Amino acid sequence: MNDDQLRWITAMHEAGHAAMRWLLKLPPTDIYVLAGDGYCDGTQARISGDQSLLIALAGEAVETDYGNRSVDFSKTPCEDFDDAREVLNKHFWLRLDPRKLQANGEAPNPELLDVEEALSAWFDHCCEQLQPYSSLRSEEHTSELQSPCNLVCR
Repeated sequence: MNDDQLRWITAMHEAGHAAMRWLLKLPPTDIYVLAGDGYCDGTQARISGDQSLLIALAGEAVETDYGNRSVDFSKTPCEDFDDAREVLNKHFWLRLDPRKLQANGEAPNPELLDVEEALSAWFDHCCEQLQPYSSLRSEEHTSELQSPCNLVCR
């Protein structure tokens, strides 16, 4: 992979984080996880655990073409995944399968997932949230994101 390809992939990864912040109506500043809680760097305000998860996972969601390429969470070293695991470990209620939550936030038959299963479920949910905006990405560089060796994590 040459330097231009690496810069493009990194830019798309970061754009995924920015797009999720926009979808969640959060300011365009860094979001960080500290002791399992999310914080907005610009406002120093705490953000919810589910927002932290979605933002953390959004960069990798873009890199996997919104979940169209599989990712092995246990074999992909990534700070974003580590942040998501930290949030899931602290906030057990986020380990309820997000795909089974109703619009009112209730789960009719709640099942507590282990952290890796919850990470996968939230990743899928993140991909579903971003996918409608995938056409905004330049098709010219899509093939560069198709190779598993091109996964970049910041």
